[in-house]
Amino acid sequence: MLRVGTDTVGLQQVGYDTAKAKVKIEDPAVKEMEERLRKCMIKAGYELLARGTSLKASRDAFRDQVILRVRALSAKKQVDTAGDKASGPKVKLASIDVPWELVHQTIKAQSTTGNISDFLAMALSDHAHNASWDHDHYKGELFVKQTHVTMMFWQRSTQEAIQQAFKPVLGAEVELQARALLWGDGVAALEVSIADATLDGKEVPPCANGFSHITVWVAEDAQARTSNLLPRLVEEGVAQRVEFTAPVPLSGKFSFWDFENNPLPID
Repeated sequence: MLRVGTDTVGLQQVGYDTAKAKVKIEDPAVKEMEERLRKCMIKAGYELLARGTSLKASRDAFRDQVILRVRALSAKKQVDTAGDKASGPKVKLASIDVPWELVHQTIKAQSTTGNISDFLAMALSDHAHNASWDHDHYKGELFVKQTHVTMMFWQRSTQEAIQQAFKPVLGAEVELQARALLWGDGVAALEVSIADATLDGKEVPPCANGFSHITVWVAEDAQARTSNLLPRLVEEGVAQRVEFTAPVPLSGKFSFWDFENNPLPID
């Protein structure tokens, strides 16, 4: 660093990083090199300072560059958004939509299996918006109404891949089997297996999620995507899994969802 005085230009002491460079501080060759460097920088000190700028000017320039970059990105986003609207809504996910009444009936029918009653006691408590039994399903804001199996998600794939894999089976019905209920403090989900073909004989694309499931309950301070972690949480002993005595048959239909979580029309 150069320091400018009234009559002279001095150079602040330069140290050595002995941890990275095998250099002896008292090495004559190093001392000579430093001396020559000091003389060179002192000689050219004023010219170097003349080519520099003040801290304020540097900050202002940096700020202006950031503003320009943000404006450019904003303009690009507006163009991209306009293009998206022109080309139609994008697909958030490909799913198998299962009527929530069937999902809730399955849980009710298994209420005496293992310790599922422990989950029901938690989920149907007064702390869950006074949720209660009502015929063959549950009532309460914490129980999921748009029950589905996520087959492919936009953040883990591309629009082209989703369309190519699942457009041929849109609207087709497929059989599933619920095999277990998994739950933790924040979420609960049915573990399901999916048939290899739809009822009309079309091949079912593989589920991109390693844990095929239907999220059925989400606590107020939790997020539905946490259900993807339930198998690992069970292994860690912080969640529970109860396997059903026999698989429970279910059925659903393939659909695409938009980013408002609504099914898209089938062409």
